[in-house]
Amino acid sequence: MSEQFSKYTFEKLAWLEHDIWANWMKYLFTKGTLNEDGSFTIEPASVKRWTRQMNTDYDNLPEKEKESDRNLVKRFLRMLCLIELENK
Repeated sequence: MSEQFSKYTFEKLAWLEHDIWANWMKYLFTKGTLNEDGSFTIEPASVKRWTRQMNTDYDNLPEKEKESDRNLVKRFLRMLCLIELENK
């Protein structure tokens, strides 16, 4: 852990990261099929879209996709503001 952050701040941000990941996973599992063997097959349209997105620099994303990234940043900033208020 970086010495620049308190353990409290570090853990709050880790909690937020887990929450974002868990919500992504819930969404992901709506975009495919759970197979009998426990594996998961993602629908081709989602694979195509996500492959394009991961291979595109932020500056070249469509505005709607940039807005999705901005919304995640807003969640981090809100958490940082709450942490700052709680530490006063």
